[in-house]
Amino acid sequence: MTKILIVDDEDMILEVLEAYFEKEGWETIPASNGIEALKK
Repeated sequence: MTKILIVDDEDMILEVLEAYFEKEGWETIPASNGIEALKK
């Protein structure tokens, strides 16, 4: 499965993007800011 890193500081946007990409068959890795994203 292909992974995608999703970074957004708005929780609602992050949830919507996660749901969309998971529906399309992607494994999502959510992060709420750049520092958190770099740690993943």
